[in-house]
Amino acid sequence: MESILSARREKATFIEVLVIDGGSTDGTRAFLAGLEGRVRWVSEPDAGVYDAMNKGAAMARSEYVLFLNSGDHFAGPDSLTRALPHIGGQDLCYFDLEIREPAGSLRPSHWLKRYPDVLRFSHFVDDSLPHPACFIRRSLFERFGPYDESLRICADWKAFMLWVCRHGCTYKHVPEVLSVFYADGLSSRPDSRDRLLAERETVLRAEFPAFLDDARETDAIREAASQLDALRRSKLIRLFQSAGLLWRF
Repeated sequence: MESILSARREKATFIEVLVIDGGSTDGTRAFLAGLEGRVRWVSEPDAGVYDAMNKGAAMARSEYVLFLNSGDHFAGPDSLTRALPHIGGQDLCYFDLEIREPAGSLRPSHWLKRYPDVLRFSHFVDDSLPHPACFIRRSLFERFGPYDESLRICADWKAFMLWVCRHGCTYKHVPEVLSVFYADGLSSRPDSRDRLLAERETVLRAEFPAFLDDARETDAIREAASQLDALRRSKLIRLFQSAGLLWRF
């Protein structure tokens, strides 16, 4: 509900708020009924998050769409108003994210994720664009088809990669935080890592087979760097360094 309230709090009057609910039984339907006339919504069983996102894209009437996950929200009450001057003329307009980590994460409880101004294939090897902070020209779904619902975790990653790296869609990065993303969903959980990598490899093998070995090598290097960074921040390593037992690491 926070996502809905966040959109409703926006001062901008040009936005269309769509809510795609998977047939919740927690009172969401009654809550949405109370907003009748102020949001457009549907509440029915779906086949997963990308089925819901495809429904939203098909229902939308606006030139651009942006997807907020359940629980995510805009950074402030005027985020969309401030974003408006930057949007238009490009297929994708993406901003930065504030990411809030679940308890027990090795990362800080909240941090800013900055995205590059120039997008290369190497960026998409193990990263994506932030769909809670990316305005997508709705016609891309009409030209290139909906999100691939056979993928459970990375259909948006596949779409962004194909739009940019194969179809040459235009884009623009705005280095401002637009949305707050909570890293507690399926794609962010450690136990989803193997499935995420398997889905990405399947996509790369089908769409970019010549680059698959390069992608694997880059992903392995980044994974090793991530593990090394976590080790550097560990209390044990810091203890060894403070005791003078480990000078450089």
